[in-house]
Amino acid sequence: MIICIIIICIIGFYFGFPWCILKAMRYRDSLGFSRGNKIALTFDDGPSRNTDKILSLLDRYSVKATFFVTGSKVKRDVLEKIQSRGHAVASHGYDHVNHWKCFPWRAWKDIQLGFKAIEDFNNRPLDQWRLFRPPYGKVTLFTLLYLWFKRVKIVYWTFDSGDTWENIPDVDSRMEEFIQTSGTGIVLFHDLYYPDTERNNYVFELCEKVLKYVQEKQIKATAL
Repeated sequence: MIICIIIICIIGFYFGFPWCILKAMRYRDSLGFSRGNKIALTFDDGPSRNTDKILSLLDRYSVKATFFVTGSKVKRDVLEKIQSRGHAVASHGYDHVNHWKCFPWRAWKDIQLGFKAIEDFNNRPLDQWRLFRPPYGKVTLFTLLYLWFKRVKIVYWTFDSGDTWENIPDVDSRMEEFIQTSGTGIVLFHDLYYPDTERNNYVFELCEKVLKYVQEKQIKATAL
């Protein structure tokens, strides 16, 4: 009985402590961006066939964003295109590994390879890449400590666009929810090409609504 309790406590701490840290980070960022009247648009999982369309949309509103790229998809020409337009590139791992479903050393390797892919295609030292968003927003105690040891900044989000949810939200309803939650913060979109046309259109429509709102309310849009 005592052994079972100890095991449950260890497992709870292994997953629970990092979860609490990420929740605290989310609260901190939400408060900070709200007070500063700022917004940061972020796009995960790219590059994809939609990257060019996303860049064109951002150009139209003169807004800079942050692209958390997946190392296995990285291409030099795409990275150059993103950066030449003033956007930031950060890591989202190499194979989009869920840290809750693999051994710590597998997660560490994926983090290393993700940063290495950016470095190889960008000809810049690895030390300059300090932003990481864990796939699925999941980290364990060991991966959290590893990232802290490597002085990598973990970036969460304060508002999820819902573009990867099983049921696509209504664009207007989701936009209203965004406004009600302050209309600022770190917004999560995905740079994925979906075979579902409706889902692709949802990303562009909601993103444009957010960009229009930012412009109308004179919210400061920034890359991370």
